[in-house]
Amino acid sequence: YFADFPDGSAGLYVAFVAGFAASILVLRYTPALSGAPRLLIGVELALMTLFVTLVSWQTGGIQSPLINLYLLPLVTSALVFGRLTTLWLFLFLVACLVALMVASRETPGRNEVGWLVTLIAPMALVAVLTMLLAGNLRAGRARIRDLSERDALTGQLNMHAFTRCLREQHERASHAGERYAVVVIDVDNLK
Repeated sequence: YFADFPDGSAGLYVAFVAGFAASILVLRYTPALSGAPRLLIGVELALMTLFVTLVSWQTGGIQSPLINLYLLPLVTSALVFGRLTTLWLFLFLVACLVALMVASRETPGRNEVGWLVTLIAPMALVAVLTMLLAGNLRAGRARIRDLSERDALTGQLNMHAFTRCLREQHERASHAGERYAVVVIDVDNLK
């Protein structure tokens, strides 16, 4: 709404916004992708990156005030997918930024390359810090799960964890048509 459009009209911008919104709605309500949430998020991140590129191109190219919207798919990728996918997305974002830079001028000068570096460096820092945070969160969740499932003194699984393991084994055996056995030992006066 507040953007300054080079050609004086916001028609293409509105088309980009409507297309992005429609594609996200179609993806969210397509039953075929409901069983693959990571794939759905990956497609949405690609669409968001394309959308930010097109909107930035319409609102000033590399100088667009909306260029920092690239941080949204980058942070989401770092939280959901991890290092390799985030690295690929980061490289795709750099390619999009270079394309925006080239689209604004035929031959990039030193100022444009410097501007590009000042955009890329904070994005890389955000990606690395978010990946570290996501790794710490995953490790913390695993530690909490381990503490909640094991006896502090013996290190053995508690009754809750044992019941879960038994249920999983029963389901595996039922699906495969196999048999299994459970041995229970009761020790009196165990200290």
